[in-house]
Amino acid sequence: MIKFRGKCKESMPVVDWLVQELDLSKVKIKSVIDLGGLWIKKLGKKKKRVKKIKTQLAANDVVEFFYNPNLSIQKELDCHSVFEHRHYGVWYKGVSIPSDGTPFSDKGCLSYVVKKLHPHAAIINRLDFEVSGLVIVAYSKEARGKLSDLIRNREIQKKYLAIALGDTGELSVIDRMLDGKDAETSIKQIRYEKNRSFLEIDLITGRYHQIRRHLDLVGHPLWGDPRYGKNNKSEDGLKLQAYQLKFLCPFDRISRVIELENEKRIF
Repeated sequence: MIKFRGKCKESMPVVDWLVQELDLSKVKIKSVIDLGGLWIKKLGKKKKRVKKIKTQLAANDVVEFFYNPNLSIQKELDCHSVFEHRHYGVWYKGVSIPSDGTPFSDKGCLSYVVKKLHPHAAIINRLDFEVSGLVIVAYSKEARGKLSDLIRNREIQKKYLAIALGDTGELSVIDRMLDGKDAETSIKQIRYEKNRSFLEIDLITGRYHQIRRHLDLVGHPLWGDPRYGKNNKSEDGLKLQAYQLKFLCPFDRISRVIELENEKRIF
């Protein structure tokens, strides 16, 4: 993996300059640029992602180059629209797909798919790379502001499906501080079989990795979680999914309850 930053001293093609600075072929450099791993900051301007192979650098341009040899971009991503409003949409994001672009690439993510239809789209609620489920996407600057306010004011109720190790039994609430802040997770066991609990989870607060960390803290880590827990690893992937969103539409003032279709749910 390469994270490179340097300043060009004279005007020249960006590919030629990167060949001088890095131990990479022109073919590889061009492929990284196509993925979106090249950023250029010109004097007095903001840093921008640049995807033109023939870009000419000027003296004092600052170049950032991000290369991940393991980055694989799928041609068809497991993403689709679940609900459409003229100002926004609710989309499904599959597992192992970023919600938004990274410094390494703006392809292979949910926002890349959505922007083909809505060029000004912005992701409102991101899901972890390993988590599947529903994501709200604003299609305009106005929608981005209104929907972000709902997130900020905790006016969007999010429910998840999860499979955890062991029998959670009558456990209904996990109320343990995370990072020095109050955190509360509501849990309902749908069924228990083969040493796994099938859960519906309601996030009362929204701390970093709250569901994953809370369940690990009480001895019932999520099945397939690569980061938290013991004896719960699985090649099947992390069993956590955002399957329901409930909120008052800021445009129509209609209460929306949007759910993921049954065939896409983890159980």
